[in-house]
Amino acid sequence: VIDWALIRSPSTYTDMLNDNNTAVYLAKAYGDDLFQPNSLLDMFSELSGPKRIDLVSGTHATAELLPTLLGASEDRIWNNVYDWFDTHLKGQSNAMTHAAPVSMKVKFKNRHEDFAAWPIPQARQTTWYLHPRSLFDTGDLESYPYSSWLGATNTINAWAGTLFSTQVPLLSQLLEQFEIPTLADISAASDFRSIYFETDRLSQTLKIRGEPSVKLQVKPRHNKIQLVAYLYDMDFWGTGKLITHGVVTLPATQSGQLQTLDLEMVTTAYDVPAGHRVVLAIDTRDPQYKTPTSTAYYVDFEFSRNRQSVLRIPHL
Repeated sequence: VIDWALIRSPSTYTDMLNDNNTAVYLAKAYGDDLFQPNSLLDMFSELSGPKRIDLVSGTHATAELLPTLLGASEDRIWNNVYDWFDTHLKGQSNAMTHAAPVSMKVKFKNRHEDFAAWPIPQARQTTWYLHPRSLFDTGDLESYPYSSWLGATNTINAWAGTLFSTQVPLLSQLLEQFEIPTLADISAASDFRSIYFETDRLSQTLKIRGEPSVKLQVKPRHNKIQLVAYLYDMDFWGTGKLITHGVVTLPATQSGQLQTLDLEMVTTAYDVPAGHRVVLAIDTRDPQYKTPTSTAYYVDFEFSRNRQSVLRIPHL
């Protein structure tokens, strides 16, 4: 399948595009989980000629189709396409001529932000360390490593999904284009089938710009597993607004073997308000992804001084 796809992928021909100094305009929706923006951004960063990428809310092609077909939302993508052709084919001066190469729509805000390159040069990264949940406490996201000499284990089961979810495929991502978020009651989610970790209340707005990532220390108790990680903005009442998510599926792994799993979340631009908490939630099933097995397997999350689990978030 990979061999079949490579000859059809524009990223295969990046060197040829660069040799030709081809002007390349790209547009991608955050919620396009069929072709996620991360891989397109990898290609974009390799292009050396004139280039531009618009990152917007919505799902596969909805940012381009809905304004034209329904007269809904904005015509930003099509306007930029026409300006791009006028600039690079006709030599005309317009909004695209001197525009920054990277533009990001801030989710659920009527605001677009422009940047000089990708990855965003002025973005910095904050690392939170995962600390285990206990009988009277949820898991925590702390600025310092887990340091107990004894270590700890938290376990979840995969027999069913949870309230943590991307919800209805395509529809939920489409609704984000109309500023309707995907919500979850964080505290009501099953502790048996999921686990979550939360920060303290933020002292200032966290402006997430880029690809959050998660490193987990886990011990699967089956030879096939799937983990889905969700990043939420949790308000004062415990309602979580989905920021982004990531998934890792292991169709063949070693049961009982401790291993490190790295999850890259989908690129996003989102402002978490001061006073809210960032929540990392993890379960094993999501409507958008086929599970590798119907077995109700267990997954152990291991915590020790020597093997840290972390959440990394790029932000302004």
